[in-house]
Amino acid sequence: MTKGELRKQILKLRDDLPSYDREAEDASIRTAVKSVIREKSADTVLIYVSFRSEVDTYGIIEDCIKSGIRVAVPRVERSDIFFYYIDSQTDLVSGYMGILEPAEGCVPCSVEPYRSLIIAPGSVFDRYHNRIGYGGGYYDRFISRNPDIYSIGLAYSCQIVDSIPEDEWDQPLDMVITGEAIYQ
Repeated sequence: MTKGELRKQILKLRDDLPSYDREAEDASIRTAVKSVIREKSADTVLIYVSFRSEVDTYGIIEDCIKSGIRVAVPRVERSDIFFYYIDSQTDLVSGYMGILEPAEGCVPCSVEPYRSLIIAPGSVFDRYHNRIGYGGGYYDRFISRNPDIYSIGLAYSCQIVDSIPEDEWDQPLDMVITGEAIYQ
């Protein structure tokens, strides 16, 4: 099965998840992420803003801001992503593909590898920390340029498969968290 076929199949499963299951997994994932942030002593979290049926990140963003942890979210600029600090969710505006991103005037994030972690989106993940994104390669390029930042993928259990076809440019994550398991 190609990456595109696998992506389509798993996104359909994710889209069809009942709201009760989605909310239960979101809560479990949120708790696990808070634990990892504490364990890693992270003072900055680079995190995507959830869109459509992705694992909810709004609660994680809010928890971090309330805890004094700096939050940076991505903005697509040409063929790359750059992260900008936000102080609240009111700093977000509709951007690339209708996804919320930091408004103009938000301060660019200066990444400190050993004090930061990145939470990456994806459509499909495996137990070996590989991921299939949405086809743009944005996170693979960012992680490749910043290999010392601890990287986490968030997924619903239905998004985990045995293995993913890998390309040479794919960047495995350090950890994948679902509502039922943590793969590290």
